[in-house]
Amino acid sequence: MKARRIINRWLLLGFKAVLYFAIFSLVYTLFSFFPEPRRSFIAYAITILLILTISEHLTARVQQFIDANFYRSLYRFRKLLEQFNQELNTLQDYKALQQMAIRYLNRLFGTDIYYFYIFWESSFERLTVTNTLNLPEIIPAGQSIENCLIFREPAQLHPIKLLRHRTHGCAPLSAVLEKVPADAYIAGIKGNQQIQGFLILPGSIQNLLEFPDVETLLRKVLNKLATGLENARVYSEIKRKSLETALLFEISKKITATLNLQDVLNTIIDSVGRLVSYDAAAIFLIDREAQILRHMVTRGYDRDLLDRMPLKMHQGIAGWVVRTKKPSIIADVSNEPTYYSLRRETRSQITVPIFSGEEVVGVLVLESNYPNHFTQADLELLTSFANMAGIAIANAQLYEDSLKKKKLESDLLVASRVQRALLPARPPRIQGAEIEVFTIPSLIVGGDLYDIFRFGHRGVGIAIGDVSGKGAPGAILMALVYAGFKSLLKEIWEVSEIIARLNNLLAESTTEGYYSTFFFSVYRENTRELTYCNAGHNPPMLLHADRSIEYLTEGGTVLGFLPNQEYVQKTITLQPGDYLIMYTDGITEIRNSQGEEFGEARLEDILKTHYGKSPKELKSEIIMAIRRFSGKMVFEDDVTLIIMQLVHEL
Repeated sequence: MKARRIINRWLLLGFKAVLYFAIFSLVYTLFSFFPEPRRSFIAYAITILLILTISEHLTARVQQFIDANFYRSLYRFRKLLEQFNQELNTLQDYKALQQMAIRYLNRLFGTDIYYFYIFWESSFERLTVTNTLNLPEIIPAGQSIENCLIFREPAQLHPIKLLRHRTHGCAPLSAVLEKVPADAYIAGIKGNQQIQGFLILPGSIQNLLEFPDVETLLRKVLNKLATGLENARVYSEIKRKSLETALLFEISKKITATLNLQDVLNTIIDSVGRLVSYDAAAIFLIDREAQILRHMVTRGYDRDLLDRMPLKMHQGIAGWVVRTKKPSIIADVSNEPTYYSLRRETRSQITVPIFSGEEVVGVLVLESNYPNHFTQADLELLTSFANMAGIAIANAQLYEDSLKKKKLESDLLVASRVQRALLPARPPRIQGAEIEVFTIPSLIVGGDLYDIFRFGHRGVGIAIGDVSGKGAPGAILMALVYAGFKSLLKEIWEVSEIIARLNNLLAESTTEGYYSTFFFSVYRENTRELTYCNAGHNPPMLLHADRSIEYLTEGGTVLGFLPNQEYVQKTITLQPGDYLIMYTDGITEIRNSQGEEFGEARLEDILKTHYGKSPKELKSEIIMAIRRFSGKMVFEDDVTLIIMQLVHEL
């Protein structure tokens, strides 16, 4: 610039010298009729008079002629600044204001190298696309950035060559300043409260800054830009919060209006896009059986690629979020080794977990083609939307579970009718005895079984059992035990042999961990002999007239646990007045509010106390006693009770 001014000055002097000489020569020629030296004196006098008269105007004309382009540029620059200044009053949207600033800066500096960095969260982001000096897109701000000279004196144009020696608080910018030419300028853009960014201007602006009105106008525009950005950020945040509330309300209505999970998730993804710009978005739900994150709704992804290469639960940022239950913001995925690329264009990503209760059931992912795109405010917003997604997922799953439950209940009702059909509707008449039965499953179907039947010419068969498990699994196993038992009765075997064969049948037919207790006896009416075998079942009680109780324990281990087990049988003779009580553990193991079991001792006390009552009356006493003890009308386990009393002599 200094050399340019020197050259301009010499050109001006030379041009004026030539012009003055031409004037002198013209006057000298016109006054040729005067003799010398009067002729020369007149020519000099007229030339000097003309110089004194038109010198200032002539100098300006000559200067304008010499540097016409500069003055045209100065005029254009001043006009653009004035337009920029006026248009700053018209915008309130933060992004629109940034775009307008870039548009005017491009027009002001054209092909000259300039850089505009905007402050966002805790770093500066480069808005200008041209990057001749290879400056970084993201510059960390550092904790003491406000102490940097350019932000203590905002809108002041600082020469780079001077600022390099005054870097207190500007440490994050030091590496940038080293890459910028020494004749360039830097100006901080700071509003009333917060830093908004900074501007690097080319050295060519020095010519314009020699004009005080231009420098004043430029500083005015920068100050106004800072205030506008600060106000627009506040306005955009208020507008965003208002829209966020409206969208959350809209989604909540959608959730309550429909149980279609896909519709709700699509609404969430599209609503997010009205508040947070993204180039790709997806909601992934965990498929624990396949150990993958299954895409439910997507925007901007190649769905065929997602189908061919499903995201596994341990892969990428999404996998990390699932494992840690924490959200993630990645400013630049190229610097993140755990990033799993599903889009070549992605530069930044934000991922939040979707909870159902305390459990993570999926993730909400947004990706951008620009670095440092997502903020903490975006994270708070996405967390709210992820919570909505969690509610929608929970509602949809509850609805699906309710349909399955209704279907299961319907199936169980059918199974219950089948199960009741398997068990005897009423026991057969037994000569010299009365018998009473009570059975109730804890669920629609149960795992208890019993049977009382005529056993050919040998007497009456009485069986009771209890399979492991309740509900449908217990009912299936119970049906298997019952069917196997009935099939073995077709052959003439001893009681213990029937039990041994039933054990082998179950050991071959059931999986590990499933078993059944079983008690089988044959009562001969003519001799009152009872032959029994107990396969791990609660020992039936034989109550005698003297109130003594005998437990029927002979037999062996539970059925289905181990094959080829030995079982023994025992024959006893019943006496008039004896009671035979068979039961399942649903009676003795029922608990009260203190966690105490009802137990065999309490059952014995009831039998002894109410000795002499009919089996029906004794059954009622036992049922009322366990209900009073537990404080519940519904039992937590299947309950089965068989009471037989010998009433008179043969």
